[in-house]
Amino acid sequence: MNMAKERLKYITAVVFYGTIGFFLRYVTLPSEIVAMCRGIIGSTFIMLYLKSRHSSLDLKGIRNNLFFLVLSGIFLGLNWIFLFAAYMETTVAIASLCNYLAPVMVILVVPAILHEKLDVRKLPCVFIALIGIVLVSGVIGGEGGNLKGIIMGLYKFWQKTH
Repeated sequence: MNMAKERLKYITAVVFYGTIGFFLRYVTLPSEIVAMCRGIIGSTFIMLYLKSRHSSLDLKGIRNNLFFLVLSGIFLGLNWIFLFAAYMETTVAIASLCNYLAPVMVILVVPAILHEKLDVRKLPCVFIALIGIVLVSGVIGGEGGNLKGIIMGLYKFWQKTH
């Protein structure tokens, strides 16, 4: 394939991905339903693509990795649910910014889960990233989104109180 066609495919994918926040600002469905529909639509397109290429799923590979596939699917679904809920509760910019703090969260959680030693050189970076999110989010000045939306963007479980 030529480079222009590949670039067009990439731009199309980025536009589809990048417009989800804008789209969700005007949807009245719960984030769980939107995430489920996104998964169904995505799976359908993947199956149609495989069929058009006369390919099939690697069932043996799926069986061998079933536990990790299911586990990663659960976490991806939760990621979408909380991100979409954050888009609906706060600004798209703040929800996306909080979502992209995931690597910082991983740095903090990995020592507890995988018993890896936390490199002392990473701590200032984590601290600066957390300070940055607080300053940019508008939590302190009250200019930005609300705390509930920010918490969902950071993947925290929350409970509705009505």
